[in-house]
Amino acid sequence: MELSARAIHEKKFHDSWRGYNQAEVDGFLDVLAEAFERAQRENHSLVERMRVLDGEILERRESEEMLKRTLLTAQRAAEDAIARAKAKAQELMAEAEARVKKAEADARDRSREVDERIEGLRQFERAAKTRLRTFFQQQLRALDALTEVRPPRFGSGGPRPPASPARSSTGRGHDARMSREANEGVSEGAETTFRKA
Repeated sequence: MELSARAIHEKKFHDSWRGYNQAEVDGFLDVLAEAFERAQRENHSLVERMRVLDGEILERRESEEMLKRTLLTAQRAAEDAIARAKAKAQELMAEAEARVKKAEADARDRSREVDERIEGLRQFERAAKTRLRTFFQQQLRALDALTEVRPPRFGSGGPRPPASPARSSTGRGHDARMSREANEGVSEGAETTFRKA
C-alpha cells in the first residue's frame, strides 16, 4: 500500500479488547501525517533543486568544454603565430646578412677599382714627369750648345753675313722634333692610363 499523508489520516483501526487508546492513536497519526507531508514537500523541493542543479552542472560542463576547446584553439593559433614569426625573422635576418655581404663585396670592388685608378694616375704622373724632365734637359743642353757658339764680328759699316740655312734649319728641326716626341710621350702615357682606369 502506498504511504501518504492522506492515507495516514484516513487509516482506521478495529477495536480490540485491551487495545490502545483511540484518542492517543488518532493524535499520533495526525502528527505523523503532518510530518510525513512536510517530509514529502521537502523531498519534492530537494528533487526539484537537484534537477535544477543537474541542469546547471550540465551547462557548466558544456561551457567548460567549450572554454577548453577555445583555449586549445587559441594556444594552437599562438603557437602557429610564434612559428611564423620566427620563420619570418630568420628570413629577414638571412636577407639582411645577404645584403650586408653584397654591400661589403661591392665596397671592396669599388675600393679596388679606385685604388687601381689612383695607381694608374700615379704612373701617368711619374711618366709625365720623366718625359718632361728629359725634354727640358734636352732643351737645356741644346740651349747651352747654342750659347757656346759666338757669331763672328764684322765691321760697323759692312753687312752681316746671312745665317747658314742648313745650320738654322737643323737647329729648328731638332728642337721641333724633341718637342713633338715629348708631347707624343705625354699623350701616349695619358691615353694608356685612362684606358686602364
